[in-house]
Amino acid sequence: MSVQASRAQETTDTAVAAPLRRHHLLRQTLLGLTFRGIGVILAFASQVVVARALGVVGFGSYVTILAWTTLLSLLAGVGLPQAGIRFFAAYAETRDWASYRGFMRMAVLAVAASGIAVGLAAVALFATLPSLRPLLAAMAIGMPLIVLFSASTLAQAALVAAQRPVRGEIANNVVRSLLVMALVAGAAQLSPTLDVVSVLAFTVLAGLLTLLVQSGAWWQATGMHWRGKSEVEARPAWLASGRAYLISTAAYALVERLDTILLAVLAPPAEVGPYSVAARLALLVSVALSPISAIAASSAAQLLERGDRPALQRLMAQTSLMCSGAGAVLALALVIATPWLLAVFGSGFETVRGMVAVLMLGQVALAVAGPAGALLAIAGHNRVLIGIMLATVAVNLTLCLLLIPPFASEGAAVATMLSLVFNAVALAVAARLLLGIDTTILAGVTWLVRYVLARR
Repeated sequence: MSVQASRAQETTDTAVAAPLRRHHLLRQTLLGLTFRGIGVILAFASQVVVARALGVVGFGSYVTILAWTTLLSLLAGVGLPQAGIRFFAAYAETRDWASYRGFMRMAVLAVAASGIAVGLAAVALFATLPSLRPLLAAMAIGMPLIVLFSASTLAQAALVAAQRPVRGEIANNVVRSLLVMALVAGAAQLSPTLDVVSVLAFTVLAGLLTLLVQSGAWWQATGMHWRGKSEVEARPAWLASGRAYLISTAAYALVERLDTILLAVLAPPAEVGPYSVAARLALLVSVALSPISAIAASSAAQLLERGDRPALQRLMAQTSLMCSGAGAVLALALVIATPWLLAVFGSGFETVRGMVAVLMLGQVALAVAGPAGALLAIAGHNRVLIGIMLATVAVNLTLCLLLIPPFASEGAAVATMLSLVFNAVALAVAARLLLGIDTTILAGVTWLVRYVLARR
């Protein structure tokens, strides 16, 4: 075959393969979102099982430890699980398996070592602070979750890079919740007086089994390349990338969990359990809207690459309209259903009915602001995005410190709602100033009015 014919064949193969890759990626993305939704439902169900087994006070202690370990697991990973999506994919594409192994082994060791160090520091903190000292034994038992959660995130990143995100989603969001429910429900049948230490031990076991499932899926995807020499010359680049990701992921995690953590420090456990249920119900709005933003993000990236601003503005207007409408309807439905949803947790949880409505206002504000955050990220304004998230953390921290002592969980709800409103406004303003794109409901209504008038 001539050189020209060979190049023509390569061009044809690439043209044929590209749509297939896009179709595979879209299918994997939609399946991943589906299993994430199933995981949210199962996570809610697992919380119901744990809450009914522990009661209001015990459940408050349980979710406090989970909030701490989840946040600390992000710090323990030093951003390497998030950086892994980039490096695992790049090295697999170039078949640089020596560098793949080098990054993998360094990341595993870093996660294990930093997780143990962070866990010991957390135990020391719980032993020092009087408000957290009653939970010292629970924190000691739950400490392995820091390493397990961080390692699980690393395995998930490797599966995403290997274009196997669904397997990771099934393990992370389905298997873990099913295991927690099965273990706790089974133990509750044998011993009706479970304590938080026992339930945390079951959660650690579920986390370990989940990690084994993820590791098996990772091995099936790239295990043949795990053996051999490692190349670590790019270690400075790996660590630098990890530090950059660490700031953004920690900021996002703090925005989601700071209210629960501070409530546990400044209020009794009986306040924390019911509030965490209210917060999870409110988060269902953003989880349900994430597929809309994810689908729009792919099209927005292409329009930004072409520089087609009018089409990008039209896309953002349509997306904002969908997010706002769906968010408002879902929030209203959840507020109406709140009494029945809280009832399944048992007695003592009905006190947060009003807090659910307050927290929903913050989620609706994010929906009304539209996909501004995703647009800023796609456009490469990551520093601005991180700055806004850190500012949101500062606002949330200040408001929580001011409102929780006098108003307990009600103060935490108001503080979180106001910080989410601040975040929504800041993101929308940044998108308008930096990109000239209006992502809010105003753009959606304007587009809809023009569309209706044009149809007449």
